[in-house]
Amino acid sequence: MVWEILLAVFCAIGLAACIRFAVGRLVYPVRGAVILLPARGDGRLLEQQLKGLTALSGEGKLDCGTIYLADVGLDSDGQAAAERLCRRYPELRFCVVEQDIDQV
Repeated sequence: MVWEILLAVFCAIGLAACIRFAVGRLVYPVRGAVILLPARGDGRLLEQQLKGLTALSGEGKLDCGTIYLADVGLDSDGQAAAERLCRRYPELRFCVVEQDIDQV
């Protein structure tokens, strides 16, 4: 009796996970997006932002081909952090923006 209840619970959890995955792929079909992520200062938040984008990608809500990390005022620590992140994330490209993208 206990095994049957546990099996039913695990089946319900598995079914819920499959439905969540399918809804994520069908309802949030952002595919082929190119993301421009502005980077300023010491780049302290860059890794957290990239992990968030990677998590969205893993859930099927975002299928982006390339993420551009735009230098709009990184200091030397920020540039070092950006270089480390570019080595860690193969989909990440680094570029320098000559004009502040907030004013475009």
